[in-house]
Amino acid sequence: IDFYNALQSRIHMIEFMKSNRTYSDFLEISDIAEKMKAKMIENIESTKWLHGDEIGDFIREKTKERIASIQIYHDFDEHDQNMTYISKVNHDFNELYFSNQRKSGILALDTLLGLRYAFKEIEKRTKNTTEIFVERIRQNFVFNAFFELISTTVTILAPLMHRESFTSEILKEPFITYSILGHELYHSLFPSTSPILSTLFTDRGKCVIKHYEQSCSKFAMGACKSGNQTFNEDSPDLESFRLLHSILREKYIDRELNEKIEGMETTLEQAFFYYTASATCEADENRTDERAKKDSHSAWNIRINAAFSFMPEFSKAFGCKEGDQMFIKEEQSCYVFGPNS
Repeated sequence: IDFYNALQSRIHMIEFMKSNRTYSDFLEISDIAEKMKAKMIENIESTKWLHGDEIGDFIREKTKERIASIQIYHDFDEHDQNMTYISKVNHDFNELYFSNQRKSGILALDTLLGLRYAFKEIEKRTKNTTEIFVERIRQNFVFNAFFELISTTVTILAPLMHRESFTSEILKEPFITYSILGHELYHSLFPSTSPILSTLFTDRGKCVIKHYEQSCSKFAMGACKSGNQTFNEDSPDLESFRLLHSILREKYIDRELNEKIEGMETTLEQAFFYYTASATCEADENRTDERAKKDSHSAWNIRINAAFSFMPEFSKAFGCKEGDQMFIKEEQSCYVFGPNS
């Protein structure tokens, strides 16, 4: 059932993206990704603990090479764009479903059995070259983007590519898309599958872990295991938000950022934080102990509040004072990379 629903959704999505020229939006994402990569490399170059001896120099240069080598892709290949293969899969699936003999006499059960039969036959017929395509249909609405360490690639999935879905009337840049892109780019420095680099972060990494552990007592809904367990997901969140804020400050001058938006009590800089956080707006249920123990991601409310409460930029934008939950001084924050690390 999930495969059939995803298949139909993908066909409609492709038609929508074609009619709205979303493929051109991806070019914009590629451009901003190159800008992000350049800023990440600048940050690595200005990291003091990666200077001083030949070992630090070697790690610094290899880290910069890894970032520079990252390629950005979207998941709509030639099969999607001309719809040849996906249309054939849809045709074959329907043909197989209707060819399967109904045996139980119970409509709901026969429907489920027919769908299962059709899916199993599609799996059998799938060649290695298109196996990933079929699997991608199943996963398309589970993830929004992903980083692959071995190939050093970031793949952007639909509908995240569609600019209009993530552009506000106030901030014209799709910072929601950018924040997810930044998160995946930073997985090149915080890879969960290869934590060797993380062992070099020492006290800097421990400082980030401690902050997220303390955020559990401030913001948690139900069980919370944020900290060491979630470090390789929390750090890309934090670094991505910091990176995007630096891009924001390049696009607007201080006067524009500090002025209240017409008809609102909110400044443009405050709107940036509200808007970026809005990507996670959902009814976040209290986490169970079982889920908290298994999940490598912090809960959404932790991912936002812990990151923003670690950013002096947020405290300044909202005028937070000492004692406020979201307040932090520059000297209290931690930086793994960059001039303040």
